[in-house]
Amino acid sequence: MSKRNFLRYGMVGGSLSSFMGNVHRKAIAFEKDINLTAGCFSTNEELNIKTGEELHLCPERVYPDFYEMAKAEAAREDGIDFVVVVTPNNVHYEAVKAFLENGINVVCEKPLCFENNQAEELQKIAKEKDLLFVVTYAYTGYAMVKFAKQLIEEGKIGKVINVNGEYLQEWLLSQVEEEGKSLGTLSTWRHGVQTLQKQVSPTV
Repeated sequence: MSKRNFLRYGMVGGSLSSFMGNVHRKAIAFEKDINLTAGCFSTNEELNIKTGEELHLCPERVYPDFYEMAKAEAAREDGIDFVVVVTPNNVHYEAVKAFLENGINVVCEKPLCFENNQAEELQKIAKEKDLLFVVTYAYTGYAMVKFAKQLIEEGKIGKVINVNGEYLQEWLLSQVEEEGKSLGTLSTWRHGVQTLQKQVSPTV
């Protein structure tokens, strides 16, 4: 990264209608010296432009797709130092790869990929180009998780023989109100949605 007292970042995904984009922007805003300067927020052109306007970005740095964004930002003297990828899960691999191949550091929302070989490929590119490549498994940094680890290491809860963990987010599944209607809204983010559609609606 260049020697400055601030960093520039870009975002792929995370439009005004997005939940996760706003979460990342708020978290990054805790650091005063990091500025959002570029983005490709949606495949919907109108929403993409509107998001850029709301976030006070220069119009020329609101891109129609992440491929163009990666190439253009890599070529700029004032290009972004890193990109945050908060697209639907099935886009993560291609978006991350585009920025790594153009020499830009990447922070990606989980899950990174659906296939091990995809993750290994991205890791290889990052190592070859000496780039930072981060996946936001933030829960590992929670105080309660660290304390649980300490209790286990000190043997204070005895020998651990079984661990049962749940992360319930059933609100991410849409209701199928009519026979033959496909799942919509946030459920389309999920890799297995087509399988699920067939299970709940045989006519899909």
